[in-house]
Amino acid sequence: PNDANFYFEVEPFEIEYKNIEITNGAWQEIPGGTFKIEEKHQIANLADACNECGNCDVFCPEDGGPYIEKPRFFGSLESWKKWNTLSGFFVTKQNNVITLYGRFKNKELMLAQHNGTMKFEDEAATVVIDATTHAVRNVQSKNSSNSTTVDLRYYFVMQALLRGMTRMDTIHFINAEMI
Repeated sequence: PNDANFYFEVEPFEIEYKNIEITNGAWQEIPGGTFKIEEKHQIANLADACNECGNCDVFCPEDGGPYIEKPRFFGSLESWKKWNTLSGFFVTKQNNVITLYGRFKNKELMLAQHNGTMKFEDEAATVVIDATTHAVRNVQSKNSSNSTTVDLRYYFVMQALLRGMTRMDTIHFINAEMI
């Protein structure tokens, strides 16, 4: 009833990915897993327009209401920060850099696309990745004395969302500002 849910498209794909293990400032790729998108047509939710009435859950042909199960996008960085207990995303474009801020439960991440590269940041490291081949070009640890693993599944989720949000063949709440 309030048009909080919208659709976007992402080309289906499947990829075997590696994670990054960082030990004493040095990094190496280790086995990760498989990331797969099966359907082109995807649904998302604009958090700023959603009152969580649950009406979309009643009419949704899939299990789980879109306001609960689908990616939640915020209309501003301030809104994304304010609702810090909710998983969700915010997209912005400044000076030819498109940035996606993401939160998965309490894990905050950032993905920035610029000049053929993707800069992916989590709490442990910054990883520079080729936007076309997804090859890791560089890794900078944020704390060289700890051992940690960067889970690149989050990169692939965010990269797919960023591609879908920035496509211009379907206009929606998120990409309308980029026209």
